[in-house]
Amino acid sequence: MGVSINAGAENKSHIVDSLRNCLRTASGSTDSLRILYDIYDIKFSNREDKTEGWEILDLARRTGNNSAAYDIIRRLSVKYLKNDSVLNELDHIVRSMPDSRDHRGTAVFISTQKTVGMLRYSSDAKIDSLLCHALANDTGTVSGDLYSEIDRLYKICLYLSSETQGGMYLSYLERLGSLIERLPKESNPLKSQYYTTTANIYSLNAMHEKAVSADKKLLTIIEGLEKQFAAQGRRYRNYDINKYVCYRRMLGNYKALTPGEVEHCYDEILHLERVNSKIAQDQEANPRATAFYYMATRQYDQAIPLILKQLDNLDDMHVRRQLLGMLAEAAEVNGDQATLVKALKEYSRSLEEYIRSRSEQAYRELQLRYDVDELKSKNAGLAIMQKESKIVTRNKVISVALIGVLVLAVLLFILHRFYLREKNLNVRLTRDKSSLDNRLKSMKRINDELEKERPSGRNPGTPSR
Repeated sequence: MGVSINAGAENKSHIVDSLRNCLRTASGSTDSLRILYDIYDIKFSNREDKTEGWEILDLARRTGNNSAAYDIIRRLSVKYLKNDSVLNELDHIVRSMPDSRDHRGTAVFISTQKTVGMLRYSSDAKIDSLLCHALANDTGTVSGDLYSEIDRLYKICLYLSSETQGGMYLSYLERLGSLIERLPKESNPLKSQYYTTTANIYSLNAMHEKAVSADKKLLTIIEGLEKQFAAQGRRYRNYDINKYVCYRRMLGNYKALTPGEVEHCYDEILHLERVNSKIAQDQEANPRATAFYYMATRQYDQAIPLILKQLDNLDDMHVRRQLLGMLAEAAEVNGDQATLVKALKEYSRSLEEYIRSRSEQAYRELQLRYDVDELKSKNAGLAIMQKESKIVTRNKVISVALIGVLVLAVLLFILHRFYLREKNLNVRLTRDKSSLDNRLKSMKRINDELEKERPSGRNPGTPSR
């Protein structure tokens, strides 16, 4: 059994100290990792983790436990969402690790965290530029690696979420969802990240069936994780808060639930309230889940005071509008005219604000489409110019090549002429040399004959008598 969620800070501190002592005498890396995770889980439940996450990462990397390394890297990225340098360091670590499905999934997870962090501090102009270029380069088809496509579409969804919550955003979420569904079963981090986003956005847009479907998938993932961690001996990992949020959100979408599902969700919340003091405190201060349950079971007289209590300290305009609509419905059915008038008056203002907001978002989406079309036209124009430039360059190259061929042909012709002239000259010289040699031989022969005919003893030049 793990530590009770209601255990006081002193008891938790004592357990952590005891686990630290066990860590010093751990028999090996497996035991050390399990103990470190126990310490991390206890502190994480109270948002006290300071160093254990990094200790787990260091041990996992030194011992080659990549699964544990990827797990803690994802958790650290959530914790350090606002710290760019840490996110970059985690991204660098992931890139240095061997490729696998877990590796690619973690890389995409870190990428989305970096994008969320970037959007917090980026100017509207920068976000607009990033969004327009991403949309302009989107072909609407899946090309390449699944994880790369998920990363690309996730970025577009995150960019859009800062601009609009309307039809364009929902359309891209649907496209992203079709890829998320293709991920292997073990890709729970990306799936839970996506289902959490869609459960919230579908609830916001009163798309009850889709919101409930997303929460059911989240609960299935949580159930699997609980079994997995129990098998690993992680006694202190607790998902009570996560389940509470899912069940409460499902009750808020009670119009898509059967009566049996309504009862199941509320029973689970009551159980969580009994075993988790934080949930009990939240239920006391914000009895939204109970109000949803009373509305779902048409106990309107019970729902009215809880909704009024919730409205007294609620700033979220979307939840406030939802509760005001419920209050008006409950007051009308219950015949509470005073509450009905008050609820309708504020609900009307809230709807006007909502309609104005949606109109602005619709206008922004039209503007985005125009900007994207303009950018595509500009890119197309640049592409045409580049193509024309390539054609001109190619034609110039061909012209130069042709001129070179012609020059080479002329040179070859001239060289051939020179070769023929030289050949003819050599032939003529050879012939002339042969003729000269013959003449010399002939002259020598004549001279030899003259020498033979000259009388002996006669001096040269003496005339004969």
